[in-house]
Amino acid sequence: MLKKRLGVEAIEKGWYVGGRLATNFKIPSTLNIPEGCESIGLNVFYGCWRLREVIIPDSVKVIGIGAFWDCKRLEKVRISKRVNKIGVRAFRGCWKLREVIVPGNVDEIGATAFEGCKRAIIILKKPRYQFINIGERAFEGCRRVKEEIRG
Repeated sequence: MLKKRLGVEAIEKGWYVGGRLATNFKIPSTLNIPEGCESIGLNVFYGCWRLREVIIPDSVKVIGIGAFWDCKRLEKVRISKRVNKIGVRAFRGCWKLREVIVPGNVDEIGATAFEGCKRAIIILKKPRYQFINIGERAFEGCRRVKEEIRG
């Protein structure tokens, strides 16, 4: 079966394009989300075993619910400084994830967003009290969460 090239519409709509993206599109091990994409949709890369690294551009404002949930081989993610929301279960179960820098623009981190990322060090670029919301068990099972407030 010939797989389609992954584009902005498929990433933003997630499940609504007719099933898991990994089934219908060729997903590389290093994924550069295309510039112009404003959000990463519902469960869009759920269980994508090929992903090892994700680079999120400045155009993205929202990492949706379950966007990278259960991507067991995902080791590295670079979140743009313009992202303002990380959804529920966004990176849940990405147990190989090493270090995630949560930019100061992020106001909300959904419940269980990083749950089960047992090797991950989560670096918050602003104090916890400045977030609008950090959901229950957002960092449950993470190796470490630290606030690193520097320019």
